[in-house]
Amino acid sequence: MILFGYKKGGKRISYLGFYECKNCNNVSNFYLYESSFRPTLYFIPIAKFNVKYFMVCSICEGGIELDKEKAISVREENIEFNDAQNYILKELNNKDSKLNSLVLNKNTYNDDNAIMKVLKETIPSTLDPKVLLIILRLKIDEVRRT
Repeated sequence: MILFGYKKGGKRISYLGFYECKNCNNVSNFYLYESSFRPTLYFIPIAKFNVKYFMVCSICEGGIELDKEKAISVREENIEFNDAQNYILKELNNKDSKLNSLVLNKNTYNDDNAIMKVLKETIPSTLDPKVLLIILRLKIDEVRRT
């Protein structure tokens, strides 16, 4: 006796960040979901069909369908941004880092050229120094407001 079946469903692939939802008009967390149809043989999935990707709002659960290329590019952009943000936070928490000393120094914390020079010397090659500078400025403003 051969047992055939199928599974329909979705799974959350990754966190995408904050976006404005066109459905509920809130700025909220968005996630990337994959929806598919999977035939099974003896309860084991054997293939994926009709794969679709969606950006889903965490408030209203409204989704925006994306093609595969767009889903991949949105995910890669988010990964790069998260890597950059984690790097900045790590450097700012490290008391011995050049970046931390520049930011804490009142004479140099507004000097983008000096900060860019340090970023170019110290950052991993996978990160864009301009993205890091933007994130750094946001973090500095956040700290100064508190």
